[in-house]
Amino acid sequence: MACVKYVNEAAEEEAKRVNNTRKVKVSLADRNQLAKWLNQLGVPTPRWVAVPKGKKLPGFHFSFPVVVKPARGKKPSQICQNLKAVKEAVAGFERGSHVQQGLVGYTFMKVVVTKGRLSEGVPKHVTGVIRRALDLLVSLGVADFEMIVAVSSDERTVYIVP
Repeated sequence: MACVKYVNEAAEEEAKRVNNTRKVKVSLADRNQLAKWLNQLGVPTPRWVAVPKGKKLPGFHFSFPVVVKPARGKKPSQICQNLKAVKEAVAGFERGSHVQQGLVGYTFMKVVVTKGRLSEGVPKHVTGVIRRALDLLVSLGVADFEMIVAVSSDERTVYIVP
């Protein structure tokens, strides 16, 4: 009986891990959820607002240009220079939008994580910023993913870009 109990406990733990992994992967696929989650972890992201489908564009307190992205999916982002363009871009996304501060003068890089390890050649000032998010994702069983990181020209500001 003890062996059966152990197997059942192990199966329950694995089911929880798999379920948590699925939830995390779903969150990673949704830019608004990802940005919220990163902010809760204290990981810096560009300022942003979520715009659910069919909802009015909320006020945002960052200057133009702004980037409008679909909340989910791979449709191209749109860089908008005024409020009219933002409203038009938001209306074009079927699953809601992610509106974020445009990062002028930043360098963007793709950071790849494979089997829980950062790809080679990632600068130290970048690894320190994303380490918390990376460690949590790996502890939840999400070992392979990509992140876009933006680095200011003076290398003092580093953001993860959802």
